Amino acid sequence: MINSKTRNQFEKNGFVIIRKFIKKNEIKKIFSQMDHVLNTILKYNKIKYNKKMSIDDKYFLLKRKRPILKSHFYDSIRILDSLNNIVYSTKITQTIKKLLNTNTVFVTNHRLRTDHKNE
Repeated sequence: MINSKTRNQFEKNGFVIIRKFIKKNEIKKIFSQMDHVLNTILKYNKIKYNKKMSIDDKYFLLKRKRPILKSHFYDSIRILDSLNNIVYSTKITQTIKKLLNTNTVFVTNHRLRTDHKNE
């Protein structure tokens, strides 16, 4: 998976895209937990929403109604257990070690970046 071409691309660009690296069920778990957290925030703050709304719609509703809470939500994503299970997995750490050509890595302040056309 990590060959000299991949390593060179990483060194040149500072990132590399490895398709189908994370299993779909792991990604679904992250989104499920994000949705649960959003539902909890909206409910607790008495912000009316439809449970069938997408995560994006809930996120933008929170942004519109309580922008600071939206910011806190975004910051909290990095401490979801589903994300940490992936970040600290052997698969990820071994891949990072291969990309960096090292035996030791320090993992701090990781983020799940969320991009959407409205921001």
